[in-house]
Amino acid sequence: MEKVYHGIPVSPGIVWGEALVYDPGTINVPRFKIKNPRDEYKRVQSAIDITKEELTLLYQKTLENFGKKQAGIFDAHLMLLEDETILVELKRRIHEELLNAESVLYDIAQKYSKDIKSTGNSFIEERTADVIDVIDRIIRNLLEQKRPDLDNIKKPYILLSVDLPPSETARLHPEKIRAIVLERGSTTSHVAILARSMKIPTIVGVSNLFNSYTAVIKGAAVDAISGILYINPTSDTILKLRQKKIQLSRRFLQYEKRIISHPSQTEDGRRISVLANIELPNEVDDNVKHLSAGIGLYRTEYLFLNKTEPPTEEEQYKEYLYVAKTLNPLPVILRTIDIGGDKLASYTNFIKEQNPQLGCRAVRFCLAHKDFFKIQLRAMLRAAANGNIKIMFPMISSIEELRDVKKILQEVKDELTSEQIPFNKEPEIGIMIEIPAAVLIADELAKECNFFSIGTNDLIQYSLAVDRNNENIAHLYDPAHPSILRMLKMTVSSAIKANIACSICGEMASDPLFTELLIGLGLNSLSMSSVSIPQIRALITKITYTEATEFSEKILKCSSSKEVRSILKERINTKFKNIISIV
Repeated sequence: MEKVYHGIPVSPGIVWGEALVYDPGTINVPRFKIKNPRDEYKRVQSAIDITKEELTLLYQKTLENFGKKQAGIFDAHLMLLEDETILVELKRRIHEELLNAESVLYDIAQKYSKDIKSTGNSFIEERTADVIDVIDRIIRNLLEQKRPDLDNIKKPYILLSVDLPPSETARLHPEKIRAIVLERGSTTSHVAILARSMKIPTIVGVSNLFNSYTAVIKGAAVDAISGILYINPTSDTILKLRQKKIQLSRRFLQYEKRIISHPSQTEDGRRISVLANIELPNEVDDNVKHLSAGIGLYRTEYLFLNKTEPPTEEEQYKEYLYVAKTLNPLPVILRTIDIGGDKLASYTNFIKEQNPQLGCRAVRFCLAHKDFFKIQLRAMLRAAANGNIKIMFPMISSIEELRDVKKILQEVKDELTSEQIPFNKEPEIGIMIEIPAAVLIADELAKECNFFSIGTNDLIQYSLAVDRNNENIAHLYDPAHPSILRMLKMTVSSAIKANIACSICGEMASDPLFTELLIGLGLNSLSMSSVSIPQIRALITKITYTEATEFSEKILKCSSSKEVRSILKERINTKFKNIISIV
């Protein structure tokens, strides 16, 4: 009997065949008292050395097979082995509590897992998963227990699992792994990044999958366009997928031809900039370099996570400068740090909060830690002297906040001037519109900055009071909600009136269902994951701005999400069916 599971497609493709259920195995970690802390720490240091050798080999293999961007993941893992956050805690507990190293490392991993659940931030969750992956590897080396080997798979399979650490994903052979389907993960996870590089169709976020099956499943099919896994698919399902795969191949060739022969503009000549969202410097891939109009959102948080000390000004400067020089003269929008003090507790005086998402995070944290904030601003201004860098502040909720951050920015400029350090004296300054309060005063905020970028992910969560990571209410997270669409229109109208640029950088930007509507609302800049750029750019070339404007006015009169989605789907399946179809 055919069973259907839904998830999030993160690497496109359609395949069918046998499926292998991969269980990485749980570690039975012993807990016992030791007699000699010095000897125990020598033992763990030896395990760390072995782990370092393993990760170095993985780095070299990934560099050789997939390039510097993907290998950079293991650079980060190697850096974690040197990070004092884990090592200091490990040494302290071994000496003070006389506990064996495996149990202490296990406790540290459990603490990381518990801490991230309270944030609701998928970016932080994925980056923290790196720490847990490295700790797991050290523990296994202490116990002399290796992970089940995926290298010896004899024939091609669709791989099903709860999750895959980056270090396991990098070992996969594309000729043996036809597709990946996981219960966990997100579009920004390292598994997703690696899978796209290896061109392995991948779906993540498939609930209640792993415990339902064991060993080998004779029949399975993966539609990583729509995010659907079929177990025991019928012959009719396989036939439909076969036809869709042929259509998909033709469509990607069509995307290439249209992008090469058409600039990024509508049929009636309105220019629409398509930019990329990145989190790491090594995410500047071919789509970003050759198909995008620059970086619309560079999330700088990664530099600050899992450290005992904040990155120095020089470290930040080099990271920002690399991206700016690589893409120059294209713009690079650097967003100042957008996480809370709970993730930086190892080097800040952080007081635990009940709800970090509504607490001291982003600009609020930066204003409360002025010296910390200034270091990042110094690095950004310096890098901006050598590239087209713009600076963006997240989570602005009032005029006072915006003026306060601009005041600190001016102080930093004055300091750099007095120190005779080269920097860009007048970079463009923008803000994220992601709080309902900011939408309602957008006309006033527009007078104080050079551009808006609408962060729909948080705007939807805050407006609809929905935690999209809470599976009990995630269905209520809906970008098609009429209130969200009206807030987009209000924001864009305020930007146009003030003659400043307005873009959108949330997941709505990468969803072709909304592309014509967003253009019709007046947005002329869309920023998204690089994998979505070819499809959206091709679609833009078939849109007429005057028609999109009329269409958006019709949509704004809708009273329900159901009505909005029905009209959007009918529109794209009729007017744009030669470019894309939405089921």
